[in-house]
Amino acid sequence: AQAATWRGVEPGVTARAAVLKQFGEPSKVIHHKTEDLVGYFASHVIKGTRQVIFRIDTASDVVHRIDVFPATTMTRGLVENTYGPACTAKGPDGACYVIKLQDTQTYLHYASQGLAVFLKSDGRTVFSFVYLIGALS
Repeated sequence: AQAATWRGVEPGVTARAAVLKQFGEPSKVIHHKTEDLVGYFASHVIKGTRQVIFRIDTASDVVHRIDVFPATTMTRGLVENTYGPACTAKGPDGACYVIKLQDTQTYLHYASQGLAVFLKSDGRTVFSFVYLIGALS
């Protein structure tokens, strides 16, 4: 499955250089095993977000995951209207989600779109959007 793009950045396709060119120097870079976590927050925050983390594979230097923490409150209903309903009632383009759990956090997994939407503990508002290829790890 192909990952959804976020502001022109596509996991599995976009190189680190393109991210830096588009968003400038990050707030912080953390080297972790086989990936670099390139974070934009505080004085380097990307408009409309509280924080964005681009996970970049160190071997290929290509983004493989994007974690976006929105600045405004977004509801589950808005997500369903934008990306599709639960898989029991597929949307017009066949896009739908399956509810999953990672650790103790519920997320809506739009597998065909390469998107996972993590919910806050209330189950109604968005905590973060994760754009990726394949399954969460």
